[in-house]
Amino acid sequence: MSTMDAPSVARVIAEQLREHPERWTQRVFARNAQGGEVEHDSEEAVCWCLHGFIRQVLQLPAGVVQTPTAILSAFELAAVGKSYDPRTSDGVGFVGWQDAKERTVADIISVCDLVAAA
Repeated sequence: MSTMDAPSVARVIAEQLREHPERWTQRVFARNAQGGEVEHDSEEAVCWCLHGFIRQVLQLPAGVVQTPTAILSAFELAAVGKSYDPRTSDGVGFVGWQDAKERTVADIISVCDLVAAA
C-alpha cells in the first residue's frame, strides 16, 4: 500500500491521462479491454474512473480498505468545492461529478492539476 499524498497521486493520474486519455472511464471503478466492469486492482483493468484511478495509484486492494480521507477530500474540494466528510450519507461528490454525461477527460485532468498544485 502506498503512502503517497494527494498532490503526488494527482500528478500520476494527470500524466497517465495526458498520455493515454482512453484510460479514463465513468460509472465503474475500472473496465477491461472489452468494456466489462472489473475491480480497480484487476490485472485486466485498462481504464479507471477518477476514484478507481486514485485507488489504483495508491495500490489499495479491492474490498475493505478505505481510500484515505485526506486524499478524497483534496479531490472533492477540487471537483465540487467542498471537503469530503465521511460522516455524511451523500458519499463522495466527485464521483457523481465525474460520472456526469457532459464530463470529459480534460475535466478530470484539470481537477488533477488543481490537486497537484495544492
